[in-house]
Amino acid sequence: MKLTDTQALYDSAAYALEQARSGGADEAKVVISESSGLEVDWRDGKLETLTRERDLNLSLSVMRNGSEGSIHISDRSPQAIAAAVSAALDIAHYTEADPDLRLPECEQYATISDDELAALERYDPQLEQWHSDILCEHAATCEAAAREDARIVNSNGASAGHSIAQTVYLTSNGFSLDHRGSRCGVSVSVIAGNDNGQQSDYAHASARHATDLEDASSIGKRAAERAIAALDPQSISSGSYPVLFRHDVAASLIGHLLGALGGRAQYRGLSYLHQALGEQVLPEWLSIDEQPYLPRAMSSSPCDSDGLPAANSAIIEDGRIARYLLSLYSARRLNLPPTGNGGGARNVRLLAEGDNVRSFPELIAGIERGVLITSLMGQGVNQLTGDYSRGASGLWIENGKIAHAVEGITIAANLRDMLGNVRAIGDDIDHNGRIHAPSILLDSMTVAQ
Repeated sequence: MKLTDTQALYDSAAYALEQARSGGADEAKVVISESSGLEVDWRDGKLETLTRERDLNLSLSVMRNGSEGSIHISDRSPQAIAAAVSAALDIAHYTEADPDLRLPECEQYATISDDELAALERYDPQLEQWHSDILCEHAATCEAAAREDARIVNSNGASAGHSIAQTVYLTSNGFSLDHRGSRCGVSVSVIAGNDNGQQSDYAHASARHATDLEDASSIGKRAAERAIAALDPQSISSGSYPVLFRHDVAASLIGHLLGALGGRAQYRGLSYLHQALGEQVLPEWLSIDEQPYLPRAMSSSPCDSDGLPAANSAIIEDGRIARYLLSLYSARRLNLPPTGNGGGARNVRLLAEGDNVRSFPELIAGIERGVLITSLMGQGVNQLTGDYSRGASGLWIENGKIAHAVEGITIAANLRDMLGNVRAIGDDIDHNGRIHAPSILLDSMTVAQ
């Protein structure tokens, strides 16, 4: 699991910049990322596969005469770097000049102290000691817990893994940064069955620190509960019903909103929220913010992909759009200040209080007739118009209780209406990704069988 010495990565990055300058580049940046990991797949009570990975990616961008050339390689030998620089310069020769494609000004770069970097707690040295026996124990525990119920008739397998990664960032105008991160995770997929058929489902969890990882048996039991709940699906009448997105699928709704507010969608005019700054898009009791510096969070980072500082700030405030999500390039295209969102938003949270936040059982209890969505299929989302239509499966709710499973349904509406008609959110926040989503209850969508 031992990674290359950080100084050696800096030396390779500096060599790439030297080659770029001597080749005629006006500006250049190099990002070297190296990772090492171990994963086990466990099925039917025994080890199925063990995978050890070691990856290196060197990303080089050169700017010459207003044009950019970029290339990625997985070899940091001097010969490979020299060839990559030559190729990137050739690419820049044939690309169209763009005055907005240039490095940040020196004063724009993030200034990060060692203490500030350590406060993010992105790296857990304990994971350096995780070996295959520990991973097998996690995977075995997870699968065994999932198969405790006799209705679980088969297993697609459990997986457990961990990885350590480090990144070195160096630019021709003086910015440099190195940081290290870790992650671990456990997942399982099982099949439930009875005389009427079979259904499969899964569960997973991940964390940066070993002590934060959810207990493997809890993950297994959750997968079993989900698969069993999906048995015996029944048809429903098409109509307009309240729709509850379970937390693990609710993040996609917020993801569509963030995509519409992204700089690329804005400067290209390809968003249903084009030039919508200040508009009401959520109920006034609901806000969304970004917290890129949360300790131990999966997407916390010392800076964005441009090397600019991110900000703890509102994206949606009291239901209204407070800002767009801008990289350096998109900010220049829009003639707006960058927001530190090169590479996307990080640790996005939904904020509400009082009766607008309910437990998951309370959300279900408040639905007379409606659908709980547990999985989505297809790509039926039009970011230009906001039209939304996706295949789904889940559970039918009758008089505040789960009645039976449903599958092969389609849910449809417009994103403006969907997000504007959020009735309540849950307290069951999913921290596994960039969007820390709770379950989200919408007043109404068209549901067709």
